[in-house]
Parts: sequence; C-alpha cells; structure tokens
Amino acid sequence: MSQTQFRLIFEYPHLGQNMVSESPPKLHSLDEPSEGGVLNLDPEAYSWEDGSDTETEDKEDFEDDDPGSESNAYSAETMPWHPHALHFLAQVPQSDADWSRYLTTNNDVHSLCHRLKIPHLFPGFQAHLNWPRFFNECAWHLARACNNPPLGSLFSFIFVAACHVALVDGCPRKEVYKGLRACVRQCGVAEDELTLPMLDRVREGVITGIGILREYTKVVGCRANEIPLHVPGCLQMFQFCDPACFLFIKNHMSLAYRPTTPLKSEYLEIPALVYELLGGRHSKWEYQVISRILCPGETEEIRGYDSVDMTDVMEFDERDDVIEWDGSLDTELAYAISIADD
Repeated sequence: MSQTQFRLIFEYPHLGQNMVSESPPKLHSLDEPSEGGVLNLDPEAYSWEDGSDTETEDKEDFEDDDPGSESNAYSAETMPWHPHALHFLAQVPQSDADWSRYLTTNNDVHSLCHRLKIPHLFPGFQAHLNWPRFFNECAWHLARACNNPPLGSLFSFIFVAACHVALVDGCPRKEVYKGLRACVRQCGVAEDELTLPMLDRVREGVITGIGILREYTKVVGCRANEIPLHVPGCLQMFQFCDPACFLFIKNHMSLAYRPTTPLKSEYLEIPALVYELLGGRHSKWEYQVISRILCPGETEEIRGYDSVDMTDVMEFDERDDVIEWDGSLDTELAYAISIADD
C-alpha cells in the first residue's frame, strides 16, 4: 500500500468501506517504496470492472493543466499558430544593436511619426463623416509606405486598427471590409484569400496584437511599441493568435532583451497613432475612447493621453503640410482610389 493510500484510508475511513486489502498495511517513509498489498474493489460491493488508477489520472490532469508540460508542448507544436508565433518571437530584437536597427534617437521617432501622417487629410477632416475617403487615403498612403517594409508594417497595423474603430463607430460593414481588403491586399495576400472570415480574423487579430504589445511593455518598456517595425508579418501571426497562442507568447516574453537606450516610443503606441490618424484633437475622438475600443478589458491601465505631449510630434504644421494640388498629384490620387475600388 502506498503512503498516499495508507493516509487516505486511515484519515478518511468512510472512503474505504468498500475496499479490501490483500495484505496488512505497512507504514513507509516518503522516500521508501511501498512493498505492501494493493487495494482492490470489494466484488460484493461493486459488480462492474475494476476502477482506473485515480492517482495516475489526477497526475495526468495536473500535467495537462501545466503550460510547460511535455504534453502541452507537443499540442502547441500541432497548432496552426505555432510556426507563426515562433517566427514572431525570433524577430523581436534581442540586443541593443537589433533595437537600434530603425530608431536610434528621438529625432528618428519624430521623423517616423511625421511619415505616418496622411498629407491629403488636412486639419479639420472628420473621418467619421467620410469613412470611404479615409480608407482610400489610407490605401494610397500604404501603397507608398510598402516601399519601406518597416514603415509599411506599422502603418498596416494602424490602418486595420482604424478599420475596427470605424466598425464600432457605425460605419457600414461593407465599407469596413472594403478598407480592410485594400490594406491586406497591399500586404501581399492573394486575392482569393481575401474572404470575409479572413478579414474578420485580421481585424480581431489586431486587437490581440495590441494586447501582446502592451504585455511586452511590462518587460522591455515603451520601446515594445517599436516591435511592428521589426516584425513585418505580424498581421499574419495575429490573425491566428487565439488565447493559447497569446499565453504561449506571454510565457516567452521574459526572454526578451530590454534595450538600454531610452526613447520616447510611447508616441508609437497603436491607440495613440490611430487617434492621431483619425484627426487627433481636430476630430470628435478622445484618446481614452480609442483606447477602450482597441484595448477591451484594460481600461483601468490606460494612461492619460494628456501626459504625453504629441503636439510637436504628430499634429499638422500648416506651413509644412499644405500641398500644392497640381495635376500630377490629382493623377496619383485618382490612381490610388482606383486601386482601392478594384
């Protein structure tokens, strides 16, 4: 009789009323193997087959609940998200040199924020009053940004997040899908793959992706907001990311390298960039509203947008951004709109 069985019978005698032992019990130390008899079911009490080893079953159940167990590791490897998650983790910067690949100074952050602006949306443009034009402008801007993969990766992330905000705001689903399709097509996805379920997965995956970035900020600081620059295929990974994938990535975040060079990368937080893309202080939107839409369940952690002065970074300077509307610019815009319409 094992030590566990011995204690079970004598501490809870009512549980052993239907059990008989083939030999007298022996008290063993915890480190000493038992040589006593094995408890069997009393045939007079139970007429069915012998019960299974509950101790073994409990152990197996415990192992199944352990994210680090071999069985769960094997099951993770069979999931469709597993290769995408591994690729994502491998592309997260692992040294100061990696983190400095695209941004090394706050001037670089300032320049990047400026390049994320859409020049044809002047101050005062209300995106919620004309979502189709907003999506067309985003598609045109993304087409140009795709010449720079890191910039295109980040802007596509912002574009899809803005589509989600538009849907919540009441934009017709047909128009939202049109915007999503224009964005994902620019990311190299084949036309026959642009189904409505796939577009919904991309849109919902961005919400998961924002949650992952927020978790990374707890490990590496605000520079975690730069990760989309380093992972061009993050949209593809996020669309496959279910709760198990999220937990898998979260369990590996402790291995991430925290950069030693501080930058004002809080300006690159996705909700903040979406807020600015939709017009910032010139629009009807408030930063907290955007954050609640894009970070459901985390409103208690949302920092006040007033604590970050974005005026010198993101707001339009009319002296720099007023554009002369010549014929060539009209031609480019018409071409971009035709691409989005197709």
